[in-house]
Amino acid sequence: MRYVILIFTGLVLFGCVNLKNYYYPYSSCLPYKVYKYECFSAPSQTQYWIMTYNPETNSFITEAFNFKLERIEYFEETIGDKGTELVEFSAVNDGRKEKSFPPVKKDVYKWNDKSPYKYAVKFYNGPELVLFEKERVYIGKESKKIQSGEYDCVKFKEFYTMTFDGSDEQFKYSQVAYYAKGLGMIKYERVFSNGEQVDRELTRVL
Repeated sequence: MRYVILIFTGLVLFGCVNLKNYYYPYSSCLPYKVYKYECFSAPSQTQYWIMTYNPETNSFITEAFNFKLERIEYFEETIGDKGTELVEFSAVNDGRKEKSFPPVKKDVYKWNDKSPYKYAVKFYNGPELVLFEKERVYIGKESKKIQSGEYDCVKFKEFYTMTFDGSDEQFKYSQVAYYAKGLGMIKYERVFSNGEQVDRELTRVL
């Protein structure tokens, strides 16, 4: 009986993990914060993410820059009671934000729901109209060691699909992402359909 009680207690504690504690500390992004995600195997794949939070609208904006500090993506979500929802995802080319459409599915990150969820949005990348879909699946808790130290994390498996309008052509890849308490994502390990892998690791927060 004692063994059964211990198992049950463990399941209850596991189920009570508050995933919000592991998301980006958006309320501290005033006026902004810069996250540097470094790719050690290919420095040209290093990115900088500038994050800005507006407490009046609960808008949380992430703008991604490549290693040359050229803006390449715009991502806006809204902070809600149950998690965050996508407002806009746009590609940026030559410093100009491309046209995009309202998302058809909006779930970016949920505070307490560990079932799979996704967002889906159409946007232009140059002349091409692309349907971009991302599904997130909660795996569990894990201690993750990176260059700056070891962190208590929650782990997700994420699946990406890009479908090009007017054709059956698709581009798919997946990644494992680690979110540390009080920091947000500290590392992701991305694998493409051809077997190529790109890992990015958080090395600085400015």
